Amino acid sequence: MTEKGLKRTCQDEGENGENLDFYHGLLPREDLPYLLKRNGDFLIRTSEVKPGQETRQIILSVCINDVDTIAERDIKHIVIQKSSDGKFGI
Repeated sequence: MTEKGLKRTCQDEGENGENLDFYHGLLPREDLPYLLKRNGDFLIRTSEVKPGQETRQIILSVCINDVDTIAERDIKHIVIQKSSDGKFGI
């Protein structure tokens, strides 16, 4: 999906994008290997509020290899930051 297509999709789904297929809300890290099975599978989730934080973090989780064994599956987690002007970036 192109950036323009993603922007249009998010606008169609509303301000927060919670209805998008790849948004899973509050989802623990331990559950991800059951959802992200193939190289390139991804989702957006929120984290628990950690001590010292005021809000939940928005996280992009991506499977970077597609081995059959869940214990060996490699998933990277990238925190999505919101800037003071309301834009998001990694």
